[in-house]
Amino acid sequence: MARVDEDSARLLLAAEALEIGADGELTAVARNTFGGAEAAFKLRIRGGMQPSRVGGEVNPLAHVAPDAVVLSSLGDPTERFIEAAAVALDQPAPPPKSRWRKLFGSGPVTGEARFGALLVSREGDPSSPRTLHLKLFCEGGELYLDIDVPNRRVSLVEKDPEFRTAVWKALAALVGLA
Repeated sequence: MARVDEDSARLLLAAEALEIGADGELTAVARNTFGGAEAAFKLRIRGGMQPSRVGGEVNPLAHVAPDAVVLSSLGDPTERFIEAAAVALDQPAPPPKSRWRKLFGSGPVTGEARFGALLVSREGDPSSPRTLHLKLFCEGGELYLDIDVPNRRVSLVEKDPEFRTAVWKALAALVGLA
């Protein structure tokens, strides 16, 4: 799932249970494997966002929408996703799950990672997009989110290595590490 090349880290996942609302809201479950087990999270992209450019010109209706992209925990599969993200972003591995939680079952870790977003581009109509390219913003960091609807792919792509620590911290909120 994780790939780091010379310039950027990329997390590639399959988009399952992908649904698109009339206003362009998109929900999906992003899945892959890491360490031989499922790595996944829920994804919601707010509808109604306008692309930043139309016909090559700046779109005055486009803006960064706060909390426009929300990643939600699915428990253990999301903990594995965070492990994969740590490897891809060259960050310290998250601490192992507490044996206490495993023995006494305080329930699955649930959390959310929220990002402001700018819709950079969209191919297709809001209600039936083929691709979405979004720039995500978190405190002190930026990354890209690409959705390929026909091929059911989700990609989280590092914008710049200088943002790795901030992006890692934002993603770690999925499992209560932030």
